Amino acid sequence: MIATQPVYTEKNNCQDCYKCIRECPVKAIRCEGESAWIVHEKCIFCGHCIQICPVGAKKVRNDLNRARMIVRSHQNVIVSLAPSWVSEFHEYTASEIVSALKMLEF
Repeated sequence: MIATQPVYTEKNNCQDCYKCIRECPVKAIRCEGESAWIVHEKCIFCGHCIQICPVGAKKVRNDLNRARMIVRSHQNVIVSLAPSWVSEFHEYTASEIVSALKMLEF
């Protein structure tokens, strides 16, 4: 796993079925050795490989515990919220999102 990459392959789980290679919309997956790995320079992080992998070898990096630890450190933590938040959280207004982030101590 490359810790800086959001999507990675769990090599021990990969069974070389090539499904992710065939299904990747930007052809950002290659087979080398005994597993299919993601070409991070080409990956658009759409998550399709994660959804179609029959054995769960493709994973999304989980930084939740790291984020909690940073927030609990009581240092100033700043959120950089992507403009696309509107499409994901359409039921909330901007002020509601800001209030929620402040409650989480950002």
